[in-house]
Amino acid sequence: ELSTALSKAGQFNRAEQLARTIVHSWHRNVALSDLAVALARYGESDRAEQVAHSITTSQFMFRTLLDISAALAASDPERALRIADEVETLARGITSLESQIIALGNVSAALTEADPGRARRVADEAGQMASTIPDPTSRASTLRRLAEAAAHSSDYDRAEQIASTIEIPGERRGALADLAAALADVDAGRASVLADQAGHLAGDLLDTDIKAAAMLGIAKVITRNPHLPDVLRERACRFLAHALVSNSSWLEGLDVLAKLRPSVLPSIGSAILRKNNSLLK
Repeated sequence: ELSTALSKAGQFNRAEQLARTIVHSWHRNVALSDLAVALARYGESDRAEQVAHSITTSQFMFRTLLDISAALAASDPERALRIADEVETLARGITSLESQIIALGNVSAALTEADPGRARRVADEAGQMASTIPDPTSRASTLRRLAEAAAHSSDYDRAEQIASTIEIPGERRGALADLAAALADVDAGRASVLADQAGHLAGDLLDTDIKAAAMLGIAKVITRNPHLPDVLRERACRFLAHALVSNSSWLEGLDVLAKLRPSVLPSIGSAILRKNNSLLK
């Protein structure tokens, strides 16, 4: 965390020195990835690439190069496309079909600004490949990841179209909630419609515990946005109410409620204490 903070503050030498002393490989890779992207945004493209290529885990290096490419799309489109070429080559070398499709979806998202036409072609190819996955569960989870990548690149129409093709209700519900959260700042009305669609899918569940967990899950996804419009805040409160009246984890519910209506937490706490005290008598 300190290395990442130093990167964001522009203290790149100190950030790199600290990052390379981190023993745990996952934390070290996260710190180096944050540093590389910060360097790219600051204009130190050569060093950004060097740091990215020094990351020892291929998954982290892949993601970091994608983020560097996206960061450079406006300021240095030629370099951004060259890096995207490298990452696309890496993606096409992935042996797992599902992983390759998801990687291509992320490549498409990174290409959106630098080469929109190519981004659409790669996205189309990834979608066609996803439709060939024989296992319904794997196909659904892969399509959800493609929808997430499309939303990340602000291609909300494609993201919604992909979500509508997901056959597993739980994955489709998650994709709709993800898209609603992504659209919150862009089109609150459309986001609320998508959130309602996710809520209807959760409402169709017969098991009360699973339904409560699904409702809570939607509320948690929506509240990732710290500047939630009122219409979505109302939706999240409604989903949370459904979760709290069932057997879902109230601790998770209160965590979400703290983001929505922090002023009501004291009264809820008092009610819980009164209930617990009555049980002890």
